Amino acid sequence: MTVRILQINKFIDLSLPAAGGPATFLSLAGRLLTERGHEVSYFGCRMGETPSELPPYVDYTRPAGPWAALRGAARIVHDARAAGALDAWLARRPADVAHVHNIYHHLTPSIFAPLRRRGVPVVMSVRDFRMICPARDLVRAGRACPGLPPREYWRCVLSGCAGSRARTAVGAAETLVQRFFRRYVQNVHV
Repeated sequence: MTVRILQINKFIDLSLPAAGGPATFLSLAGRLLTERGHEVSYFGCRMGETPSELPPYVDYTRPAGPWAALRGAARIVHDARAAGALDAWLARRPADVAHVHNIYHHLTPSIFAPLRRRGVPVVMSVRDFRMICPARDLVRAGRACPGLPPREYWRCVLSGCAGSRARTAVGAAETLVQRFFRRYVQNVHV
């Protein structure tokens, strides 16, 4: 039986220096699944200015004006463009299951809505602590952090766990919203 598997990761182009471990795993898993007779497709961010059906990759580390920074902070929580692009993708390429990898900040949990509407179950591989830690690595002030309940994320902001207080504040807000609305818990099956 052939299964149509949609691999989702913010980076799907392994030639990019930032692609890293999740994209490498994505490529290897896709190859192994294809060798076993399954149909594998890939959805992620579009890099550069080349027109594509994929949503654009946004580099949040580049300096931006206050309005662009505010739009970027909102997009980190929910990216309607990514959800729309995935919905259009699924209309042309149906999937039996979606394997989600690193979607934080770029594709966001917004992509779960089109998957849910189309009845596509979601498996997610988690390789860091992003869903519970605003800095994603459970390290505060250079030391192991036992983790904080969401009501205490202000401690992360004060210590600038993610490199700066501003960056940590955005990460804390994003993590808090995702946890409060249970966007991963309610949408990831395995």
